[in-house]
Amino acid sequence: MGRFAGWLGGLGVRRPATVITVVLLLVAVSAPGLSRLRVSTDLSALLPGDSEASEGLSLVLEGLADADAVYGLLEVRGAASVDVSALEEMGAALCAAFAASTWVEESSWRPAPGMPSSDPRALFGVMDDTALEAALQRLAPEAAAGRALALRQLLAGPVDAEMVSIVRSDPFGLGEVLGEHISRRFRRLGGQSDGFVSADGRALVVMITPAQDEMLSPDGESADPFYRGLNTELQAISARVMQAEDPGGAFRFGLTGAKVQSWQISEATRAEAAALSLVSLVAILLLYLLFYRSLRSLGIVLLLLPISVLLTLGWAGYFLGPLNPLAVGFVAIVFGLGIDPAIHLISTYRGLRQRLAPERAAVEAIAEVGPAVVLATTTTAAALLLLAVLDPVQGQVGLLAGVAVLVNGLVMLSVLPALWVLLGLRLSPDPGLGVAAAGRLSVWMYGNGGRVITGSVVVLLALLYLADAPRYDASLRGFQPTDLESVRVQRALEAHFGDDRGELFVLTRGGDLEDVLETNDRWAEVLAEMQAEGQIAGFDSMATLRPAAATAVRRQQRLRERVELAAAAEAMRAALAAQGFAPSAFEQALGELAAGSASVSLDPQWLRWLEQRFLQRVHGEFRLLTRVYPAQAAEECAALLRARAPAKSEGVSTYVTGRELVEGEASALLRYRLPRLLVMLTLGLLAVLALAYRQPRLVSAAFLPLSLSGLLFVLVHCALGAPITPFTMAGLLLLIGVGIDDHLFMLARYLRGGRPGSLAEAMSGAGRAILVTTMTSLAAFGVLSFSRFEALAQFGRAAALALSLAFLASVILLPALLARWAPGEDAPGSTGT
Repeated sequence: MGRFAGWLGGLGVRRPATVITVVLLLVAVSAPGLSRLRVSTDLSALLPGDSEASEGLSLVLEGLADADAVYGLLEVRGAASVDVSALEEMGAALCAAFAASTWVEESSWRPAPGMPSSDPRALFGVMDDTALEAALQRLAPEAAAGRALALRQLLAGPVDAEMVSIVRSDPFGLGEVLGEHISRRFRRLGGQSDGFVSADGRALVVMITPAQDEMLSPDGESADPFYRGLNTELQAISARVMQAEDPGGAFRFGLTGAKVQSWQISEATRAEAAALSLVSLVAILLLYLLFYRSLRSLGIVLLLLPISVLLTLGWAGYFLGPLNPLAVGFVAIVFGLGIDPAIHLISTYRGLRQRLAPERAAVEAIAEVGPAVVLATTTTAAALLLLAVLDPVQGQVGLLAGVAVLVNGLVMLSVLPALWVLLGLRLSPDPGLGVAAAGRLSVWMYGNGGRVITGSVVVLLALLYLADAPRYDASLRGFQPTDLESVRVQRALEAHFGDDRGELFVLTRGGDLEDVLETNDRWAEVLAEMQAEGQIAGFDSMATLRPAAATAVRRQQRLRERVELAAAAEAMRAALAAQGFAPSAFEQALGELAAGSASVSLDPQWLRWLEQRFLQRVHGEFRLLTRVYPAQAAEECAALLRARAPAKSEGVSTYVTGRELVEGEASALLRYRLPRLLVMLTLGLLAVLALAYRQPRLVSAAFLPLSLSGLLFVLVHCALGAPITPFTMAGLLLLIGVGIDDHLFMLARYLRGGRPGSLAEAMSGAGRAILVTTMTSLAAFGVLSFSRFEALAQFGRAAALALSLAFLASVILLPALLARWAPGEDAPGSTGT
């Protein structure tokens, strides 16, 4: 490591112009890749896919993210009481206004104008056993007289033309059976009306289908410009309608949908990335300027720090696909960690410049700090890349940050010496603030090291006493900022119509639609049995209204085996005539019934609604969802579903999945990984330190503070009741990665010449630099704590705790142990003092 650092730094000293030219050429080559970067909000990319549930949910979310439909939610404000008819009238006004726009193909607040508008014979192809028995009772010849009498009584009073038309087209009342069938089999279809009204009558959903010819942007690649325009158009229309129809402000209206939400999150991600990067960089540079009092030195950092970010992002644009929202956090990570080697190198160089010429000071600085920079950069990058391997949620963050840290280390070791040589005497030799204070702290450590160690043990024991068992959480909701309108509307929609966190999905997928539908029909039969047995609370299935063609034929045949349709029609003619009706008025319906056509289907508007909600076509295959509402814990229900899964056709796959199920699996995985990660990090840390120092006392002095800080990190979460999340794991990796850097820099300064030197000099050099790097890193990661993405904010908070513990371990506990186990030349009583 020393040879590599010396070679790289020497290259910068000997050929400064060449080194700088090469770096600038690399930046120029990578720059076009920046324009290829895309930010994706597809949550499917954040799932590991290492189980049936996670793979299935990834497929579900991918399909849902590809759905074009937009949903509007009309809500009653506050606790005010509003008649459902007023809610429906407002919904109808909004739909009419949306449908008149060239941006919208159609808009409705209910699946169809009314159930009887469909041919009631469509029941024959979709009916379940309950619907079959109800249909048989109505079609039985002996029931004809009673039905005719009921019609006579109905029409004897005042009846509108629509009701007369319904009776003439459906004398048996099969439409009522079909309506009961749908209401029974769709648990969350609606509440107090035949539209998408919540059961409490306080919310209504408007479904909006965008115009297909406007779906692509002018460049033909991205739908973002379309959804920006669509969102603007729909917001303007809704504002105009609400102002005209609801002057009192009784209602609230908002828009959501996969593509609208994706566009809003993407826009928010870009804006936040720019803001976080700017604030982070400004905070870091101000702290640097405060401690080192040099504008030229500040300019060097300002020039070099973004280079690794630009190089990494540029090549990511060439080789990576769309970045997830969490990836924006990597910039703050690199700014926070990337300045560490710069500060240690510049601090050492400026100290050496007080007695050496620029070229010689540069060589000495690289020789003194370079090996620690290489080792620290390697270990930090390894921790971040390990994060990319272990946790797919933060995989892109770990990959980008790990690569950028490696690139940054190479840039600092080569370009910094080149700039030192080019600037020469123009760079101030002032070592900066805090030298005297660091010296006094070292004197205090020699006299009070025992108390520091004892206090650390007491804190550890207190936390062990206060700590509860770890609580694990791996929710996916942290990736959706709740302050975005589309996310707020989505959460409100779930609250009114049932939170989907408890529901499970049965996903059926395959290349042939009929095969997929047949397998889905068999699932519907199994689910109906489970619902009857009380094993599930209910389910919504497309099989209720759109079975496979073969299934529909079998059901029609089953009906005809139990009732003669021609005889039923003839019996109804006679019964109607007996009640004084002219049978010819009902002849079309009775004639079609007697013919027994097998081609009758539901109104296309119903199928359009079904396909928007249940059927996806992604990458040339069909994916069909069935929503299952458990009667017990999601894990138990999923086990029952898998145990009773029906046979499937060749080429068709099925998955039992759900958000709560996947989050439970992810939480269990955290429970499994945490102790193993602690053991792995401990052994890895011990191996690195043993290879670097080989002296038991020095290895122990460096190993114990970091091990203790890692344990304290976990215990603080347990004592405060904070959950262990994937971001906690990332913070733990960061603690070890940054902590070992700080320890290595401190030991490198203390062990000049391979033996203990001056603790005061180590504290004033490396210790002061560690203070600056910790403060700059806290500034960088602290900015993440204010992210609108809760997941990123959690990472910021975990990182802040990790960095604080790493600082205390390296600047307080490590010197205390060194003072007792490896006293240096300035220790009291030492012959070197």
